[in-house]
Amino acid sequence: MYEPTWRNGRRTGLKILRAQAHVGSTPTVGTNLPSRYPLILRVVYSAAGYTVNMIDEDAESVNRVDEDTRDRAAEGVARDRAAAYVLQRYHLTSLREAQEKLTPAQFAGVTRQIDQVQDQILGRARPVATVLPTTTRGIDTPLGPILPATGLLLVAIWLMFGLEALQPGGALNPTDQMLVTLGATTPDMLATHQYWRLLAACFLHIGFVHIATNSIALVWLGSLAERFYGSLRFLGIYLATGVVGNIAAALLEPGLGAGASGAIFGILGAMLVGSWRNRGAIGPDVSRALFGSLAGLLAINIAISFIPGISKFAHFGGLLTGGVLALLIPFSSPRYPRAYTLASNVISAALIVVTLALGLTYFGAH
Repeated sequence: MYEPTWRNGRRTGLKILRAQAHVGSTPTVGTNLPSRYPLILRVVYSAAGYTVNMIDEDAESVNRVDEDTRDRAAEGVARDRAAAYVLQRYHLTSLREAQEKLTPAQFAGVTRQIDQVQDQILGRARPVATVLPTTTRGIDTPLGPILPATGLLLVAIWLMFGLEALQPGGALNPTDQMLVTLGATTPDMLATHQYWRLLAACFLHIGFVHIATNSIALVWLGSLAERFYGSLRFLGIYLATGVVGNIAAALLEPGLGAGASGAIFGILGAMLVGSWRNRGAIGPDVSRALFGSLAGLLAINIAISFIPGISKFAHFGGLLTGGVLALLIPFSSPRYPRAYTLASNVISAALIVVTLALGLTYFGAH
């Protein structure tokens, strides 16, 4: 700003006025002139100073608005890119189509994935959410919670053990003849079309130690698998892997066979492969932790499988079958499309029906 200079009542020039400001503040023009200056000049000068300050404040406000507008525009572009990326994985073209074709839980899972991808595009860190299926709460025990399908299998196993106890020799010291009568696998069962043994042997055990160790494994591993797969898929995988394990034992090992070990190894294989295959649904941290603990458990059980008297081929047959089924049947998660969920449930139900049908051949053979 400039201050006019006066001499004998006449203006003779202009003098530069320096803005006054404290350190760290925004310089502003003074709004008052000494009283010796004419009134009109003091009024004009004050108005000019006020206008300059208003212009500065308006400029700052415009800058803030521009920055907010740019941020919103960037978020909008990132949202569109994230939505297109996620939706194309499920063969969907829009969020409206997703809302129409997916269940509410599945649609919520899709929107969470879009949020995560958007944050990655914008460079914002967001923890990956772990999405686990909701399963009906089971019975709490010292060994852990027992979920419905796992509990049903345990009841069937112990009912068979009770039936063994009623036979000559008892359940603690069963004879070969008693085991054959109750459904143990035999080398000639496939040739003689005794397919019911493939299922019955999954529930038959030889002695208390055998049934106790398998029951403990089933409580822990079965409930874990049922939590991730859901009751229907877990039951389908369990029965199918048990049957295939018994087929492998009948073809590759002489002698009688019985026990749930093949099915338990099948669940172990399904969980091991499933922890990797479903890492996008459960989160990378959970996937790594689950895979690491199951891999250690598998190493121990593979070593145990070579102990004499244990059917290693039933173990390995169930293990490989479980791994293959895990590639076809995913964990129960809202992040998978409805059609994929339905197909997985249909496959699981078909496995249950086929294995139960094998058991019903007992009535045709007798």
